[in-house]
Amino acid sequence: MTLARDSPLKPRRAYVVRERRPDLVFRAVEEALRSGREALIVSRTNPIILREDFDLGQTKILWLSESEGEDSISPEDPTALVDEARSFLERKEDGVVALAGVEYLWCRMGSALAGRTLETVRDLVTGRGGSFVVGVDGTALSEELASLFEREYEPLPPYGQGDDAIVDVFVIDARSGLLVGHPPGRLKAGVDPDVMAGMLTVLLDFVKRSFAEGSEELRRFELGDKTVVIERGERLIVVVVFLGQEPPNLRQDMRAFAVRSEQDYRDMLEQWDGDLEEMSGLEAAAGRVFLESSDGRF
Repeated sequence: MTLARDSPLKPRRAYVVRERRPDLVFRAVEEALRSGREALIVSRTNPIILREDFDLGQTKILWLSESEGEDSISPEDPTALVDEARSFLERKEDGVVALAGVEYLWCRMGSALAGRTLETVRDLVTGRGGSFVVGVDGTALSEELASLFEREYEPLPPYGQGDDAIVDVFVIDARSGLLVGHPPGRLKAGVDPDVMAGMLTVLLDFVKRSFAEGSEELRRFELGDKTVVIERGERLIVVVVFLGQEPPNLRQDMRAFAVRSEQDYRDMLEQWDGDLEEMSGLEAAAGRVFLESSDGRF
């Protein structure tokens, strides 16, 4: 998966990339380097591993870690992070600053200090003509952090570009087969979301009855030019529809989303009467985690 060459990071912009394991954020940096820009990377991933996995040249990489060394930076020292960004931008004003591991900063610094630090770095980078790109684990986002990125950052598509993209997501109640959440604006006109959700639930139940006990349940099938992938939790079924190649880590993200949503909405699900408006929070979370943010949402 690579960032398209006609979609470079633009100067004076702040971007967010939602991915469970950092990848696209580093692909975006690779593309910026190929276009002649310079970059600074701050990441929870060891710099040695990053250099093995990505073509980053001589780019300075700082490891968010308490380990001692010139390539390490403490996740509890906001001043050091700001100073590193400022020093880099004094040399290269239109450079790219990439930060992967925001949720780790959030845990170590606390939400208030981490939020202020991100704000300072973002304003510093964009104010000097650079690009700030942040990679976050969408399955670990608090509502507070998600709201921050939705307000102040531009999203990059989380899974693929062009012909390779997630185009739809459904969250279904495994007990009733009713649709619990579906981000708006994705269904074609005239398509009843409950009909689609019911069809997928019936298919899932049919496969479970048809296969011998212990056999793996069918969780993927083709639907025209699209591919449908299904993951089932104890209470929720997550269905993702995509074009092209299956996105990396998609199954893990689906399972993680189901588990977290079952925990966050356990009480509401027990009392739910089928009203989709009551589950608007879960619907929004599904959009942030899985869908391309062509409407500007994360």
